Amino acid sequence: MPENDAHVSHSLVNLQKTERFIEVPVCRLSKLMRDHQHDHIHLLKIDIEGAEYTVLQTVLEDQIPVDVLCIEYDESAANHIDRHYIQRIEASLQVLVASGFHVVAKEPGCHNYTLVHERILIPGKPAQ
Repeated sequence: MPENDAHVSHSLVNLQKTERFIEVPVCRLSKLMRDHQHDHIHLLKIDIEGAEYTVLQTVLEDQIPVDVLCIEYDESAANHIDRHYIQRIEASLQVLVASGFHVVAKEPGCHNYTLVHERILIPGKPAQ
């Protein structure tokens, strides 16, 4: 939990480095999609305060078809788990690229990326 009670962002990986925490129920995105009878995501915006690595891994493991990913990697020089945060971000992007995504935009001065899957970039290859 953030030290400042006026802040609303909580982090699964304790980016705020505090002793306070809450427990909340979670489920995999694939289960949520099955429960609501969805089989495809056109746009997935991820801004989840350090949990993006785990969620992205499960999206790939569960082979969820996503056309466009907008990811905010929340680790930065001022707010990170350890000094290897740049390597974690780069490794995550490499896995996504190896899975068919293309980085089409990066916001200057931060770690916000937009990626598009090759399914929708390659003419004649149908999106699911």
